[in-house]
Amino acid sequence: MPGRTYRRGGGVLLEYIQVLAALTVRLRVHHVSGNRPNGYTFSGFRNLDLRHLGTGWVYRVTRGDGPCPCGKCPVNIQSTTTWWKIEIFTACHVVYDQREAKSTEADLFYDSDESSAFTTLYGHDVEDNSQQDDVCVLLCISHDHELVRQLMDAVERYELLKWDVKESVMSTLCVVVSHPHGMPKKVTVGEIVSKAKYDPEQSMMTEFMYTYSAETCKGSSGAPVLTVVTRKALGATGVWPGAGPHSGHLEGALNQCGSGSFYVGADVLNRTMLQDSLEKLKTATTYADVNFILIGKTGVGKSALGNSILKKKVFSASPSVESVTRHTEFAISQFDGKIIKVVDMLGVGDTRFSIVESTNLFLEQLNETISVSAGGSHVFLLVFRFGTRFTLEDRDTILILKNVLGNDFVRYSCILVMTHGDSFFELDWEERMSFSEWCRAQRGPFRELVDECEDRVLLFDNLTKDESVQNKQIADLFQAVNVLRTKERNYTAMDYALNTTTREKILIEMKEPEVREKVLQEEATLLRELRRKKSDTQALKVLFMRAESLMRYVQAEDRETGSLRHLVQRVATLRRTVEDSFRAQNSVMDWMTQTMVKEIMAEEEIRLQQEWFGGQLSQMDATYTSGFGIAKQNPDVRR
Repeated sequence: MPGRTYRRGGGVLLEYIQVLAALTVRLRVHHVSGNRPNGYTFSGFRNLDLRHLGTGWVYRVTRGDGPCPCGKCPVNIQSTTTWWKIEIFTACHVVYDQREAKSTEADLFYDSDESSAFTTLYGHDVEDNSQQDDVCVLLCISHDHELVRQLMDAVERYELLKWDVKESVMSTLCVVVSHPHGMPKKVTVGEIVSKAKYDPEQSMMTEFMYTYSAETCKGSSGAPVLTVVTRKALGATGVWPGAGPHSGHLEGALNQCGSGSFYVGADVLNRTMLQDSLEKLKTATTYADVNFILIGKTGVGKSALGNSILKKKVFSASPSVESVTRHTEFAISQFDGKIIKVVDMLGVGDTRFSIVESTNLFLEQLNETISVSAGGSHVFLLVFRFGTRFTLEDRDTILILKNVLGNDFVRYSCILVMTHGDSFFELDWEERMSFSEWCRAQRGPFRELVDECEDRVLLFDNLTKDESVQNKQIADLFQAVNVLRTKERNYTAMDYALNTTTREKILIEMKEPEVREKVLQEEATLLRELRRKKSDTQALKVLFMRAESLMRYVQAEDRETGSLRHLVQRVATLRRTVEDSFRAQNSVMDWMTQTMVKEIMAEEEIRLQQEWFGGQLSQMDATYTSGFGIAKQNPDVRR
C-alpha cells in the first residue's frame, strides 16, 4: 500500500494488540431467551431476566440507510436522523438471538476500574449467528458522530496493521483480550498448541479451531482470540493474523483453555507491562536458528529429551509406556546465543491408536510441525532408548519415515539420540569403552542406521542434575548440527511438499487390509446372491448397482495412486460377472418376450382367420336361406 512503512519487531505487534484492545467491549446480557435449546448454555434459565457476562469486539462500523430503527428517535425526524450500525463480534452462547440482543449493554473503553468515562451502547438486533460455529454478530445503533469516528479510525488501523504484522512477526502465537467475568480488560499471551480443521455443513465462517496456551477462563466467552499463524505456502516466510471468538468452555470445543505461558494482569493500556509480557515471546517473533523435531516410538523419552535441550521442564514426561504427548507441542529457548525451537510430536506407533490411526495422526502432526517451524534448519532427532534392542519394527519405522520425508532425510537431516544415558554408565564393563566405541561395535540394522547417520549419534542422560553435563550434551548436539550444515542440504518445507504423493500412498497401503476385507465380504455376498437370484431381473439390477458402488468406494480409497490397483481389478471382474448375468437374463427375457409376442400374434391371426371364415360361412348360409325362401314363395319361377 503506497505511503505506508513497515515496522519491524515487537513494536508493531504491541500496537496491533493495543488497537484490538481498544475495539474490545464488555457485554452485559440481562435476559435469557426462551429459544435456547435444551442442553445449551443457560438453557435452564430460559425466559428469565438473568444477567450473564461476556466479551466481544467491534469489527465493522457503517452508516445506516433509511429511517433510524432504534425506536428512540422522534417519529417526525426518524427519516432525517443520521445513524450508524456498529457490529460487534462475540460468541453465540453469549448473545443467542434478537431477544437477548435487545437486553444487551456493550461497554466500550472499560479498561480498568478507573475507566469511569466508558461508553455504553445498547443492543438492537442480531445480524448473523451460528450455534454450531459459536459465533454471533450483535448490532448496536449510535448517533454519536465522535464515537463513530473514533471506532472507524480504530477499525481501519486494525486492518492496516495486519500487513505490518504479516511482514514482521515470524512465529505462531495467540493473544486473548477479554473482560473475565465482567472485570477490567486483561490480555493473555501464549502460543498455539494445535489446530483442527473445522468444516461442518452450513458453517458460517470458521475454518479452524485452535487449542492455545494463553490463560483464559469461562468468564472470557466471546473474547477476541488473535491467532498469528505461519502460512503453509511453500517457501513463505510471513504469517497471517486472524481472530475468532473464545468459546473454550463449550462442550466439544477445541479452542480450549490451557496452562498459560504468559499472563498480563494489568491495564491493557499500560504499555510497559504489556511490553514485558511480549518480551517473553521475543524468541517467538523471530525465526529459530534450529528447529529440533523429536521423532520416535512411544515411551522412548522424547519429552524428557526435549526438556533437557531446553534446560527447563516444558513437556510432560512419564516412565509409563502409555503415550503422554497428545498434541504437537513446541517451546522456544536460547543456548549460547542461538534461538532453538523444540517440537515434541506424538509417538510413532502411539499405544492408544491402531497403526493406521497412529500413522495418520503422526502425518497430520508432522504437517503442522513443518508449517509452524518455518525458517532455520529442520533437524530431526531420531530418538531411541539405550538398553533396548533395535528390532525389525524399528527398522520398518525408519522405512516409513523415509517414505514420508524422503529417502535422504536420514543422511542429510538426522541425528540419532539415545536416551537413558545413565544406564550406559551403570553397565558392568569388562573393559570400559566410550559411547562412540560402543556404537562402532554394534552390528545389524542399528549399525546400518549409524552408518547412514555418518556417526551422528549422541547419548543423553535426561536425569542428571550436573549442569556441566547438561551443557556438554547440548554443546555436542550443536556440534552435530554444525556437521549437518556443512552438507548445505537443510530440510525445508519444499522437501516435505515433494513427498506429498508418497505420504498419501503410505496411508492408503496401511489401510489396504481394511479395504480388502470389505471388498472380500461384499464380493462373497454378491456372488451368493447372484447364484440365488440369477433369474430375477430386478434383483440382478440391484446387485449390479451394489457392484458399481463397491467400485466407487475402492477408487475413492485409492485416490488415483495405484496402491489399490489389485482391488480395483478384482472389483472390476466382479462387476463384469454381475453385468454379464444381468445382460444374459435380459437376453433370455428378450427371447421369451419375442416368443410370447409371436405366439400372441399367431393366436390373433388364427382368431382373425376363424372370424373371417365364420363370417363367410354365415354370409353363405344367409344367402342360401334367403334364396330358398324366395323359391318357396314363387314356385313357378323355374318354370
